[in-house]
Amino acid sequence: FRYRQTTALLDVAGHAFHAAGRQPIEFGWRAAFPDWQPAEEKGDEAQLLPALRDGETASLSAAMVEDKETRPPPRYNEGTLVDAMQNAWRFVTDEALRERLKEAKGIGTPATRAEIIRGLKAQEFLVAQGKTIVPTERGLVLYDVLRKADPALVDPGVTAQLERLLDDVLEAKRQAMHTGGLLETIKRDTSFADVAGLQRLREWIGKRKSALTPEGQRFGLVPPKGVLITGVQGCGKSLAARAIAGEWGYELARLDAGALYDKFVGESEKRLKKALDLAQKISPVVLWIDEIEKAFASAGSSGDADAGLSQRLLATLLTWMQDRESGVFLAATSNNITILPPEMLRKGRFDEIFFVDLPNVASRTALFALHIWKRGRDAAGFDLAKLAGASDGFSGAEIEQVIAAGLYTAFSLKQQLSTEILLAEIHSTQPLSVTRAEEISAIRNWAKSRAALAD
Repeated sequence: FRYRQTTALLDVAGHAFHAAGRQPIEFGWRAAFPDWQPAEEKGDEAQLLPALRDGETASLSAAMVEDKETRPPPRYNEGTLVDAMQNAWRFVTDEALRERLKEAKGIGTPATRAEIIRGLKAQEFLVAQGKTIVPTERGLVLYDVLRKADPALVDPGVTAQLERLLDDVLEAKRQAMHTGGLLETIKRDTSFADVAGLQRLREWIGKRKSALTPEGQRFGLVPPKGVLITGVQGCGKSLAARAIAGEWGYELARLDAGALYDKFVGESEKRLKKALDLAQKISPVVLWIDEIEKAFASAGSSGDADAGLSQRLLATLLTWMQDRESGVFLAATSNNITILPPEMLRKGRFDEIFFVDLPNVASRTALFALHIWKRGRDAAGFDLAKLAGASDGFSGAEIEQVIAAGLYTAFSLKQQLSTEILLAEIHSTQPLSVTRAEEISAIRNWAKSRAALAD
């Protein structure tokens, strides 16, 4: 028995009726039992519909009124509410606005949706009841006031239009700051809601956010200059640097340190200065330099290796760091901070140097929960404590890879992802803490007295 699931819209004397059901394509065995319907296929959506053509006139053979009760839609929990925000186009009837909302990928971004929900809870517009989230009386009153003032204020389709306008503004900025690939604006789609652990770094960033407000500036708070984040590879340094932009609502621009060098004398310094000037023009912005040692490590040597180019680039950067106006926050990351020149690390260059170590058991638990949730699974169905205990010495990137590999294994076995599958993946993995134990020990020893712990 093959059928097409569909919904027919009928106009009866100017009144709209919807008929959901199945249009048979091939009756198969059902042809012998035309009036029989299995118990599990009861309900309006399982009814058989006749062959209908768009726009044709059908004769009404009989009419009756039945008393029925509609079932309310299921309550949202935080996961399903975030999913509904991402797929908000489903709630829009206007076809053009539906498409716009699809293009905008829903309300907010992956980084801001959880923050929006937290904000609505903090303002007592939403409240948690067990595992579900429901609107409060205050929230319902606000919704009703906005709807009566202007229905567009509560229309997800208008959100899509605003998001597209913002995308156009960002794209214009990208075009205006063309620097041959040296400076690249990146969509702000990460916040600390996407980062597990790093509690001290979170608190530091949260406190410095106060300096960006008029109240903080009147109080005398000085806007922060920047941070240098170092530590073990795969533990979230780059993600943390990007999350700062999401937390503060700043634009995010990445300076490609490896693209600084030019074959013509003096051009590399000009390219760096141009990129830094452009960053100032699009402020407020988080200027992210990933693996900063790639460009400036040689500046700590005699300069013979590159005819002093690294030292000149370093001088250009340090002068800018000293003289720049507020509005550009420098977030640099380094996998091997020991090779950076000492003048870059002295107090005053960066507000703080943070060291990101391998995640502890609490952070590993949070990492498993976060990555399981990101892949559409309920973390409550997994033994997170057992997974965190078995993954001692794993980095955040390695934990994410364990889950990715586990999904492949589960799919090949035609099973659901489980704790047992993930434990098997953990036991088959040799983490970086084992294969490069000496390097990690050296980084930890350096950081003991020179950097603040991020977690």
